[in-house]
Amino acid sequence: MKSVHDFSPAKLRAARTEAKLSQGDIAKAVGTTPGTVGRWETGKGAPSPRLFSALVAVLGIPRSQLLEPLAPDADLATLRTR
Repeated sequence: MKSVHDFSPAKLRAARTEAKLSQGDIAKAVGTTPGTVGRWETGKGAPSPRLFSALVAVLGIPRSQLLEPLAPDADLATLRTR
């Protein structure tokens, strides 16, 4: 299964904490398990594009807030996926 490139585990944890939601709250809202959310936050996994879309909707934030910043020398393929 494909996962979102440039996903930031630290930014997810910060956004979840800011929203005062538990990993279980996030998991239930997006349709996965708390363990999966925990793996996302520790960098041992990343959400699929479908779950990523649900995640930003639940958190009420723009997609870019959960992604690492683009490198100044990012290639065209990277830019297109963003």
